[in-house]
Amino acid sequence: MDELRSVAGSVTMVWLALVDSEPIGVEVQAQVLLDAAMSYLVSRAGDLMLATGDVADGVCVERNHLATGDEFEIVTWGRFAP
Repeated sequence: MDELRSVAGSVTMVWLALVDSEPIGVEVQAQVLLDAAMSYLVSRAGDLMLATGDVADGVCVERNHLATGDEFEIVTWGRFAP
């Protein structure tokens, strides 16, 4: 996550979220949202999905609850890809 925050800088991205089961997109500064991601936004009920307006760059952070403990899966593309 530290590397993702570093790459994000002050880039404005679209946060894709569900509100009352309806998808919405909100423009946010990626670094600010990534700072709060692991503590507040990523849960078993919801993933963190960010993409640039043209969808050329993005990141999805998913939390999976397993019998052996929680596991996080991070999918990246564009500027965020390793």
